Amino acid sequence: MPLTTVPLLLRSAATGRCLRCGVCGDSTELYCDACGPNRTTGSLSDTHKASIKDTVRVVRDARAHLDGDERARCRIQRWLAGLIARGDESLEAVLHTYIYVFWSTLGFPDTFAPPNREGGGAVYFTSESLPEADEPAATDEAKFVATMKRQARVDLVAVDHQVQAIYLLEVKKGGLDDRAVGQLLRYYEHWSKALYRSDCRMLNLNYIRPMLILESVEESEWRSLPQFFRDVVSIYKYQIDTDGTSLSLLNTRRQMMSPF
Repeated sequence: MPLTTVPLLLRSAATGRCLRCGVCGDSTELYCDACGPNRTTGSLSDTHKASIKDTVRVVRDARAHLDGDERARCRIQRWLAGLIARGDESLEAVLHTYIYVFWSTLGFPDTFAPPNREGGGAVYFTSESLPEADEPAATDEAKFVATMKRQARVDLVAVDHQVQAIYLLEVKKGGLDDRAVGQLLRYYEHWSKALYRSDCRMLNLNYIRPMLILESVEESEWRSLPQFFRDVVSIYKYQIDTDGTSLSLLNTRRQMMSPF
């Protein structure tokens, strides 16, 4: 598949045509059945996975343009959600891209003050799951995040000036494991030291909030974590809602602490 450009992606998503062949495709897919993987098919081939990775990279880069076309936005959102719903068949880059592009509309149904409340604050794609994006001249905040990610590369970084917090999002396609725990603790330790940097103080950011986003967490796994980790890290399970498009993050700590 030739390299997909942002204008081609947006035009295809807005008109309902297949991104590869230009023929009208299924309303829930960016590709027609002949050109790309439908959600109801079996295993994804290596060719399909390569096309998906190329497309999600362009979706990531098109984030700033999607607000201008609701139809394109909804079609891309549904396509990504369909891939996430494939579970083990999906790519982690798809989940990273969905959370990044649709951060402001993610559901936090059981969280009193979610980090993306009212769509405020910026989110940065810092994952290694996709090649670096070509970004224009950065703000002081973006430059700070870029400097920090070179030393401790968490998947996504969100900034909320309302509560003066930096959220570190480590996103895993599967369940809880020691590797995810160790990674996030290392990132948290490194970014916590950044609070004393002059550029961070200039931005008036005073708190680090690590978040682990997983497909599933068993109660036994959660209770086996060190208490200090449970006190510091917010753990959320992701799920595709019944509309087949929206993604919600469920507060695992709240669920596990409930006596019912």
